[in-house]
Amino acid sequence: MGGGTHNYFLLFEEDGTYFATFNQNGGSGWGLRDLTCDGTYMYGSLSTAIDYYDIGTRIKVGSFTGPQNPNRALAWDGTHFYTGNFGREVYRLTWNGVSGSTATSTVWSTAATSVYGAAWDEINDCMWVTSSDASGIVAEINEDGTLVQNHILVSGGIYGGACMGTSTGCIGTLWILVQTPSDILGGYEVYPTALGRDTWGAIKAVFQTPRFSRTDGRPGSCCSSDDSNKDTMTVIEAGDVDTGSLWAYR
Repeated sequence: MGGGTHNYFLLFEEDGTYFATFNQNGGSGWGLRDLTCDGTYMYGSLSTAIDYYDIGTRIKVGSFTGPQNPNRALAWDGTHFYTGNFGREVYRLTWNGVSGSTATSTVWSTAATSVYGAAWDEINDCMWVTSSDASGIVAEINEDGTLVQNHILVSGGIYGGACMGTSTGCIGTLWILVQTPSDILGGYEVYPTALGRDTWGAIKAVFQTPRFSRTDGRPGSCCSSDDSNKDTMTVIEAGDVDTGSLWAYR
């Protein structure tokens, strides 16, 4: 929750039941944007810094510097981080694991469209990148950074963050916050049949429930955790109807 003087994480069970809140521990304004998780820490950015939190203690542990301000989209492929910020460029980051350091970065791809959120799909070896320019595009980008296809999920759609499902019932599901026109959290099957590279039309929305009541058209963010001890979702909503995020635990 952000957009004012306080920024929070709101935790929800997978069925949408709210059960806890904890602080983002840094900054005011919009708060953290898109999120990602490496199984130990959750990462998010509201400036050039990428903050990381222990997913067990829910405490901010440290931060490192990325190439954008903010490092809006965040994804992790098991080795590298990826980010982008409203442009076409997706940057690949190599971080040494030391808080306070600066990650080295290179432009990995220019195939995206107005980057807001990103999710690495380890099953299909590709990245899904959401757009925030009302194009409705979710870009499917190959592991070498080349565009596979631009998919239009929602005509005129403005998206927020994205994550891949990790729980038993959600593996192979791409979760996206659809800010406009419907203000929903959408789950889209991308495995095993949808990634025929040309079968997006067959992808069905497996979960679409209104989550936020925003009025300003600003997108939100989304992240997936790989914590096998949890069975919850963490939604980070911007309290002043500004931006929001989803953190889905397994």
